[in-house]
Amino acid sequence: IIPTYDRGEILMKAVELIEAQKSNHRLEIMVIDDGSNAINLELINKLPKRFDNVFLKIQKHAGPARARNWAIREAK
Repeated sequence: IIPTYDRGEILMKAVELIEAQKSNHRLEIMVIDDGSNAINLELINKLPKRFDNVFLKIQKHAGPARARNWAIREAK
């Protein structure tokens, strides 16, 4: 679960590092954007296209707690 706000480039690197550590387990990477600007949102929207195990939710300034709670409910 990765809540984020205006951190597109850092987020891309974080997901790449998680992917590089893959083991035999299938990981779900849930990214919840909390109202990033258009430039960062453009980068963030590329994640599910690049990685099939990344799930993306866009919310408007609801905070990291709400982001985590959503991800916990939606996790498979």
